[in-house]
Amino acid sequence: MKKALIAVDGSPNAQRAVEYAAQILPRLEECEAYLLALAPSIAEQSDELDPAVAEPELHGDEDHRGEFERLSTALEASAGLLVSAGVRPERISSKVLGLRISKAQDIVDEARAQGCDTIILGRRGQSRLRALLLGSVSAEVVTKAAGLSVWVVE
Repeated sequence: MKKALIAVDGSPNAQRAVEYAAQILPRLEECEAYLLALAPSIAEQSDELDPAVAEPELHGDEDHRGEFERLSTALEASAGLLVSAGVRPERISSKVLGLRISKAQDIVDEARAQGCDTIILGRRGQSRLRALLLGSVSAEVVTKAAGLSVWVVE
């Protein structure tokens, strides 16, 4: 593994994925971690944002600003967890992206665009029947990620 995209959204499921990655990545000295958060409230033309540098163009009201701040905080916390586990800070990057197509497709597209060979994400925890009937982001990522390794953490 050379570069892993870790999907972050502030949920307990995403947190478990980051915690799992924190157990593995320190042992892989050359592996980079790329933390990605998708925000439907960010305008599509705001292709990418560094939460520390840019203020996004947001659709709507303070709820959307709150979403951006929540995701930025989740990215910072996730990076902090990786650093505390032994991942060197220079091996970690993060980004908040506006949602373009769908969560699953955007995760796969961004992994490819960033040169990631692995995607790590949490599973929402719905029942297998519900996931089968309604679908799930993790199942869709697995389906769309031909040529990439996908770790689904439950």
